[in-house]
Amino acid sequence: MLYLMGDFETTTDINDCRVWASCLVNIEDNKVVHLSNNIEDTFNFLKDLLKYTPITIYYHNLKFDGEFWLSYLMNNDFTYNDKLNEKNSFKTLITDTGAFYQLQFKIGKGKNANKVTMLDSLKVLPLKVEVLAKSFNLPMLKGSIDYKAHRPIGHQITEEEREYIINDCKIVASCLKLNFDQGLTKMTIASNAINSYKDLIGRENFRRRFPELDKEDDKN
Repeated sequence: MLYLMGDFETTTDINDCRVWASCLVNIEDNKVVHLSNNIEDTFNFLKDLLKYTPITIYYHNLKFDGEFWLSYLMNNDFTYNDKLNEKNSFKTLITDTGAFYQLQFKIGKGKNANKVTMLDSLKVLPLKVEVLAKSFNLPMLKGSIDYKAHRPIGHQITEEEREYIINDCKIVASCLKLNFDQGLTKMTIASNAINSYKDLIGRENFRRRFPELDKEDDKN
């Protein structure tokens, strides 16, 4: 499994809403593995990687970045499949209130085909990127760019923009790596907390103190 931190920068024009910068950083060593000025290049990069390994990508606020992925997949002949057992299929974990937890897609077909799983780092690190950098005493800080500047299709990413998006990815990747090293690998901060509590008091003790409810009691 390859764990990556991703980020999109997008245009602010409602009549031309698209990705103009996309970055992926390896969470294990904090190195940039991909940088492009469009989502299609990122998809093709992931497609090549899937030949060798399943991939998990975190986005800080998946609800935002995930919308662009959903749009791309549906506009490129991917179909929703809850079992993810068809070629070019995807599925999501989104609540009825719009909380975005997970997006998965598979290009190949069958049990042996690798898949991309996208998760929300904001669910495990519920702070803004600039606050994370300071809270974790990282040797890097979040920068700033002109978000509303005109960037046409094919815009060549400037050095300032490059540094900005890479920094954003590296900051969150560094924090996730610290979490992973402590065994905090669950989908949300709450599930990490309850899992750590179970480890602290023992799984048998936890079940004894909090017995599993039957279906009828659980309904109430």
